Amino acid sequence: MKARITFPPHSSLRSIVALVVVGVVALAAVSDAADDEAGLPEESSHSEESEHHRVDHRGDVEEIVVTAPLPRRINQLAKPVAVMTEDEIRQRAAPQIGGVLDGIPGVHQSYFGPGSNRPVIRGLAGSNIRVLQNGLGLIDVSAISPDHAVGVEPLLIERAEVVRGPSALLYGPSAIGGVVNLKTRGIPDRRIEGVQGAILGFGNSVNNEGSTSGYIEGGYKGFQIHANGFGRKTDNMSIPGFARSKELRELAPLPPDESEEQGELVNTALETKGGAVGAAYHWDSGWVGVAPAYYTTEYGLPGAPATYIDLEQKRLDFAGYWEIPLPGFQAVEARLGFVDYWHEELEATTQGTRVGTRFENQGYNLRIEARHEPIAGMVEGSVGFESFLSEFDAAGAEAFFPPTDSTVQSLFAFEEIVLGPARIQAAGRIDFSDFEASDSPIFGPGDSRDFVSGGGSIGAVLTPMEPYSVAVNVAYAQRPPNAAELFANGPHLATAQFEVGDRDLSRQESIGFEVVARKAAGIVTGSAGFYYNNVDNFIDLIPTGEVFDTAELGHSHGGDPIIPVFQFENVPAEFVGFEGEVTIHAVEAPSYDVHFNLLADWVYARRTDTREALPYLPPLRLGGGMIFDWEGLTTQASLIWARKQEETPEFILPTDGYVMLDIGANYQWPTDYGTFDFFLRGTNLINEKARVSTSTRKDFAPLGGIAVSGGAVFRF
Repeated sequence: MKARITFPPHSSLRSIVALVVVGVVALAAVSDAADDEAGLPEESSHSEESEHHRVDHRGDVEEIVVTAPLPRRINQLAKPVAVMTEDEIRQRAAPQIGGVLDGIPGVHQSYFGPGSNRPVIRGLAGSNIRVLQNGLGLIDVSAISPDHAVGVEPLLIERAEVVRGPSALLYGPSAIGGVVNLKTRGIPDRRIEGVQGAILGFGNSVNNEGSTSGYIEGGYKGFQIHANGFGRKTDNMSIPGFARSKELRELAPLPPDESEEQGELVNTALETKGGAVGAAYHWDSGWVGVAPAYYTTEYGLPGAPATYIDLEQKRLDFAGYWEIPLPGFQAVEARLGFVDYWHEELEATTQGTRVGTRFENQGYNLRIEARHEPIAGMVEGSVGFESFLSEFDAAGAEAFFPPTDSTVQSLFAFEEIVLGPARIQAAGRIDFSDFEASDSPIFGPGDSRDFVSGGGSIGAVLTPMEPYSVAVNVAYAQRPPNAAELFANGPHLATAQFEVGDRDLSRQESIGFEVVARKAAGIVTGSAGFYYNNVDNFIDLIPTGEVFDTAELGHSHGGDPIIPVFQFENVPAEFVGFEGEVTIHAVEAPSYDVHFNLLADWVYARRTDTREALPYLPPLRLGGGMIFDWEGLTTQASLIWARKQEETPEFILPTDGYVMLDIGANYQWPTDYGTFDFFLRGTNLINEKARVSTSTRKDFAPLGGIAVSGGAVFRF
């Protein structure tokens, strides 16, 4: 049964919304009048900076990074950043963002089946990785459990930026391992004259997928409007071989009267739909806008044939940008998002469908960032404030921690100075976090924890000669424990664990360094880097040796009712790894180009007290590919090898290695009415039995088998 959504979610938020609306209207009126009086030019410098530079096959080192505090190219940043463009996202065409980004060096996926998937960066996942939508937090529950979907539709993402490592600390304590910023269509933040849009149709043989999406937008005399929508529907996914891994089948054989699931991953069908509308007003020195959005999805959980999730999310975003609003500053940008989220975990029984657990999360995220005037003519930078509120509640068999209000108030700064061939960059942040758990008959009396955390980084980009550069970065970062890590005391059936929190947990503290070498032009372009992080008080789940019988709850996600008990603990840990991607521009002729790509990544993480490996680490991964461009036709082929992952703690089974072969083609056909893009892609063409070692569901849910996908986009 659908719940009635109230918006905004908190009484105090209504006052904030009212103030923002009034302030936006007043700001627009005052600035518009001032610009008319001053006779400023029609276009602003901000609109030029906001243009996204199309990535070509020379690599992305020339790409302007929107997530950076100052508009900089990748080879001008000390922190490691990767960019994925709209065309690349469309060609990946996965239902969840984790599957789309998997393959970027250092980035893997959590993979709880096709319906739920989050990025894993350098072996860190969940609350150590922050996923943003247009610079703001998602305010869903995807970070607390891998079976909870990310409420962002990849078909409508214009651009994805991945900042790897603790140097992403400008985006909050939960970004200690990295941040992913997804720019989606909603608020028209660039001036458009006339009307433009796109329509997409897509299909995939591996699950009989049919997807459509589209948008239309336009503007007149500063007023801009945008509307978009999407829909996706699939059947169960085809797989090569058995659903359960060989290791699990040997360790826990089924009873004689049960047969192994094979050829199809049962209960992986999904249906997703939603959309957004947006409006903005642009004047010569800025803009303001608003966009409400809606997202809903239903998807099954592999390994649990009778269980599926029904999810709904409503979002309301405000944003604005103003050049030279105050003495000493060049520009101010502000974003405010409200989210009302819920999902129900439903179970089909002989008596009908019943709600096993209902999760709710309501809150807001406010971020204000101001770029100051150069200091002494040479120091550029920005300062900012961020406020975050999450009101979480859960009821049912899988409510494994009590209702909790989480707030974070933050101050941050970024500064840069250029000294000849060296670009010095420093960043710092301080966070004031508060977690208040309510009284509960299941979890005991209410409690609260307050934390002051923060971090800093300093790096240098050295350009001894063009187009070569070397970036060196040292960072110190802290992350307080989250509500689940503090207050959990219940069965987490998605991971088949009974989780016990520790209300006395300490903050994670990470100190590390990395070095990246880049080449931005020439026959060979790309980057390669090495990193090391030492983490004191790393928050890990440790088995206690005890077990819990979920039959007492009457709900076990269809799995073994006996699950082990795990305790959240602080342990010392270290992470070491490398990642790189190189493009060789073999031929660049007037009518055709030939390029070769190479990539590699590896991470090893272990406890420094016992030398035991941390769980669910990615394997060593090597890959290569070729791209051929001729007229409007582009063809691509790639081969990825992942080594067997045997570096596991005692309670995690090893994961076999695999080889993936993909081939794709894209043809662009311009017409008088618009441009057609036709694309076709074959994935896993050798029908490899592949499992994701970073997935808690890896022994129950392999990746899909051989597939042919494709579609068309019409842009006008």
